[in-house]
Amino acid sequence: MVECLICTQNWLQAKHRTSQLEDAIMHAQNDDSSLENLQFNEETKTELEKLIKTLVTMPRFDAEE
Repeated sequence: MVECLICTQNWLQAKHRTSQLEDAIMHAQNDDSSLENLQFNEETKTELEKLIKTLVTMPRFDAEE
């Protein structure tokens, strides 16, 4: 049971971080296209891709289980 709660918490944290990164990318793209901004986008996209892979492979436990 504790493992289920920890796994669910980790999944929710990763999902929340994914949303934050998606928002950061969208805001950065709307600001300007400076070199610094483009580098930020690439780094953020890389982190986002890693988180998505983690979410896809992470087991998810629903509260009903």
